[in-house]
Amino acid sequence: MHCSLAGGSLALVANINLMTDENNLPKKVAQQLSEQDQKLLDLLGIELVEIEENRCVTRLIVRDDLANSGGVVQGGIVFALADQALAYACMSCNTAGLTLSANITFTRGAAVGDTITATAEVSFDGGGRTLTGRVDIINQDGTTIAEMTGVWLKVGKKVIDE
Repeated sequence: MHCSLAGGSLALVANINLMTDENNLPKKVAQQLSEQDQKLLDLLGIELVEIEENRCVTRLIVRDDLANSGGVVQGGIVFALADQALAYACMSCNTAGLTLSANITFTRGAAVGDTITATAEVSFDGGGRTLTGRVDIINQDGTTIAEMTGVWLKVGKKVIDE
């Protein structure tokens, strides 16, 4: 099932109030989700950059405590950034769910001080229980550092009451 809401993007940092347009469902959903996820977002330094129907952009700056012994961001951190973007993109139309499967391919590392950005786009399956999504993860130069694909299960409830 595809949302019928008009899109529109939003630039923000996770700690800034998302409720700039009370009629924008993706923004309202993101507000609710970011309040619930605030501890994780703060721990990893994940920022929500854009949210619109079926699309979400997240980013983080690679800190020392996020790097592995090789001096690059640990792969699980990249996965978490991408998974967060995919989750918000999947739930942007107010349908709760969870990740069934995800596959990530790393193409290069990101060093301490780099900014990495994950852009998730979701394809709906015509009304079934699953969604598919793709996440592109790039550094501040636009160089791809990883690509993720995922399958999302809709659990039959809303994120927020409308």
